[in-house]
Amino acid sequence: MPLAVEMLLLSMNFFSVTTGQDRLGNFAFLAGYNFNQYIAVEGRYLTTFTNEDLVEMSGWSLFVKPQYPVTESISVYGLLGYGAVKMDQVSNLTVNVDDTTFQWGLGASYDVADSFEVFIDYTSLANNMNGTYWTGALEVDADAITMGVNYKF
Repeated sequence: MPLAVEMLLLSMNFFSVTTGQDRLGNFAFLAGYNFNQYIAVEGRYLTTFTNEDLVEMSGWSLFVKPQYPVTESISVYGLLGYGAVKMDQVSNLTVNVDDTTFQWGLGASYDVADSFEVFIDYTSLANNMNGTYWTGALEVDADAITMGVNYKF
């Protein structure tokens, strides 16, 4: 069963600055169970510890995790599941987004010791979430690049 604390970077567009975009730093906690080397389940919870300017985010996810061992130390995996994302304002602007939806992701892990692995993955947390902004309605996409360490026991 892996247990991890991970750093999560979130934005509507990872590589460019766009009006209305915010980049967040989140702590994510995950727990899961490997049924065998090819299939696992995983739950994640995340919360914001830093933001660029507009919102704080929290969320949860439940995933089925198909995985494939490429070598004895390296595995690739997919994430398919369901979860919720909630964003609230941190400035004097009104921002409110709250949605539950299908979520998916792709990643890779590397065993550094018997009980520890490092991993990186991309996760699509939500697309076209409806919310409100001080100027009216808005649609929000939430994507994440996650890096972390799992402890397996």
